[in-house]
Amino acid sequence: MDSPVRAAAIVIGLLCTIDSARYSVGVPDLTVLSKICNGQEFPYESFRVALDIVLDRLISNTPDYGFNYYDWSDSPSIYGHAACNGKLSKDDCQLCLTIAREQLSVHCPENPYGAQVHLQDCRMRYEFYEFDD
Repeated sequence: MDSPVRAAAIVIGLLCTIDSARYSVGVPDLTVLSKICNGQEFPYESFRVALDIVLDRLISNTPDYGFNYYDWSDSPSIYGHAACNGKLSKDDCQLCLTIAREQLSVHCPENPYGAQVHLQDCRMRYEFYEFDD
C-alpha cells in the first residue's frame, strides 16, 4: 500500500474509533437498582402540582449544576434531589432523570409523601422534609 493511502487509512480508522468511543461513553444505563415509596398518600391536589414543579426543575437543572441538584417548594413543602453520573452528557442526564421520574410514577401511589428511585446512572428523591443525600 502506498504511504499516503496507508496514512489516510490509519487516520480514518483512528477517527472512527475515537468517534464511536465518544458516543458510547455517555449512553445512560437505565437499570433500576432500587426504589422506595412512602406508603402514605398526600390527599391534596396542591401537593401534586408542587411536586410536578420540583421534579421538572430537577430534570432540567441537574445537568447544569454539576450533575447534583437540590430543589424545593415552599407551600406545600416538598424537597427534591437528583444526581447523574458525571460521565453522561447533559442530554443523557436529562433522559436518565426523565426515566427515573417515570419509574416513580409506575412503582409508587399517586401522591406519596416521599419516594426515591436509583438507576445505574442517575437517581431522584423527594420528601416532605429537608434531607441531605
